[in-house]
Amino acid sequence: MSYPIERLKNLIDSLDAITDADRALLYAEVKFLKKELEKNDFRLSRISQDKRIAEKVLNNTIQHLEEKQEEIQQINKKLFYQKEVLKRQKQIIEEKSFVLEENLKKLELSYKEMEQFTYIASHDLKSPLRTISNFAQLLKRRDYDSLKEESREYIDFIVSGTRQMHEVICDSLEYSRVGNDEQSFRETELDEVMQAVRFNLNKEI
Repeated sequence: MSYPIERLKNLIDSLDAITDADRALLYAEVKFLKKELEKNDFRLSRISQDKRIAEKVLNNTIQHLEEKQEEIQQINKKLFYQKEVLKRQKQIIEEKSFVLEENLKKLELSYKEMEQFTYIASHDLKSPLRTISNFAQLLKRRDYDSLKEESREYIDFIVSGTRQMHEVICDSLEYSRVGNDEQSFRETELDEVMQAVRFNLNKEI
């Protein structure tokens, strides 16, 4: 803007028909005009700079929003995938729960059948065992003194074995009923249990 102002000064200096007062007034106007032009130049420069800053901020904001939007899309994809995985896992758990429930029913039925079988088998075993025990005790009472020592030992083995077998059958039957009645649980002396185990496994030991 300095070139037109200087040109105006030159034009004013070339005017001969004006007085010095008018020339001074024109100089003052030109000087004022120059200041106004400089102010406008500064304002335009500041506005242009502010515009560039605003555009830069706006572009950064748009870029940031686009990045956030992409992140949100990725998160939505992950959430959708996790939702599908959880849905599938829930379905598998429900299927496994159904199978487990069916197996528990079968196991309970099998347990009842086994309990019934144990009861029947124990009852059926008691009868021939009682017969063997009765005849062995009868032989012991009637002919024990007249038998040889080896035969006496055999009879003692038979009587002891039948008694032990009877206890095993009764214990098996009692064991099959464990858990059906809370009153069946009681404190047990483990030393007695250990003695019984050692007696039962005496030959093996």
